[in-house]
Amino acid sequence: MKFTSVLLILSLVLKTYSQYTHHSDEKDSHIVSNDIGVNEGDGSYKYGFETSNGIKRVEHGSPEGHIEGTSAYVSPEGAEIKTTYIADENGYHAVGDHIPKIPEYIIRALEYIRTHPYVEKDYYTGEFKTPRTPTIPTKSSINHHFRQ
Repeated sequence: MKFTSVLLILSLVLKTYSQYTHHSDEKDSHIVSNDIGVNEGDGSYKYGFETSNGIKRVEHGSPEGHIEGTSAYVSPEGAEIKTTYIADENGYHAVGDHIPKIPEYIIRALEYIRTHPYVEKDYYTGEFKTPRTPTIPTKSSINHHFRQ
């Protein structure tokens, strides 16, 4: 009885482990397509590739330094994980269903803080002043920044 239980548990562990290890097709994967284009005259470029195991990447850049692209792969669970990104003078902005979104209550709290600045009373003069605080982003700047 004990031997059967141990054998059953061992087979379940091995089955679970095999789901999360690299499949043989991953180590045997190869490049299906590869496209590279560089315009040395103005500094723009584009490239893309795809592998036989589902990894894809496409990117293009402008002479001004703006970069846009997408990358995707298939997770061990079989779901496609796709990320679209932009890199420009405002930074790197990635969008994808797997990337956590800023909760609405955080956006509302930031908006409330921005519209209700902290005011303190000077101990000696009795004058009310607003202390210097960092700039708090608005909802529209957050949405523009993350391009949800």
